[in-house]
Amino acid sequence: MENDRVIDVPNETMRHPVGLALEGNWEARPGPAVKDWDFFNVLPTLTKKAVEFVRGQKNSKQPFFLYVPFNSPHAPIVPDTPFLEKSKAGAYGDFVYQTDWAIGQILEALDDIGATDNSLVIFTADNGPERYAYERIRNFDHQSYWPFRGLKRDVYEGGHHVPFVIRWPGKVKAGSISDQVIHQADILKTLASLIETDLPQGLEHDSHDFSSVWLGDETSKVRNITVHNTYEEKYALRQDEWLYINQPDGYHSKFPDWINQHFGYEETSDSIQLFNLDEDLGQVKNLARQHPEIVSKMQANLSKSRKEFSFIED
Repeated sequence: MENDRVIDVPNETMRHPVGLALEGNWEARPGPAVKDWDFFNVLPTLTKKAVEFVRGQKNSKQPFFLYVPFNSPHAPIVPDTPFLEKSKAGAYGDFVYQTDWAIGQILEALDDIGATDNSLVIFTADNGPERYAYERIRNFDHQSYWPFRGLKRDVYEGGHHVPFVIRWPGKVKAGSISDQVIHQADILKTLASLIETDLPQGLEHDSHDFSSVWLGDETSKVRNITVHNTYEEKYALRQDEWLYINQPDGYHSKFPDWINQHFGYEETSDSIQLFNLDEDLGQVKNLARQHPEIVSKMQANLSKSRKEFSFIED
């Protein structure tokens, strides 16, 4: 597909990706395909098209917007040959390595057209790694969700705590770090504020303006609480240094038996969990029994948030 149009009609049913994925091959589901379509070409093609778009803006006087949703490092894991063995963390690590390269190509294109100093670049991801990340620990001594606990779909931090990097020369101080919690929904209201545009009523649903933080002001806290939910009735609430989970654990992904012992996770009979992320970023020790007053407050805040955003009815 290109420019919202199908450019080739599928003429066969794909059974397996060409070259067979190096990891996560189960994601290469059978379906309609164009002959010789190849998973290994997706990331290179996206990169090539993005670079061509940027370079095509060289003589334009208008602002431009580019959104690049990479397929990497999502399964199927299909790093190109030049990137194999580059990471020393297996095929997944090599795919991440190739992703870094792809981002570098786009940034280089901005340099080529002289737009670097006048461009806001945001890099982020959508969730933590898949369940085969556990075997990556044993096979390559590499914990791709470090320093957190949990994987994609879990409500532990490892499930959704992802990179968020901004580059805006002359506006965002290079090398600066903010410890404020930001949600990707906040990008909407923040960008609207930066370009001095009002959002239509109702469109800014749970979006907060972080423009002052991006520009270096850490004097005020923007987002008070953040709710994370992947499956019905399993919620996590982040507030200040505390993380509350309304279930006995925050898992959805099945984990191998050796994980608890490897990381020292406590096995308790508690019906809920509470962690102090300032002191325990890996979420090892459940403090729910020691801080019933904090649990009560966070339970009330979670209930209020669910009602406010129509997750449940009165």
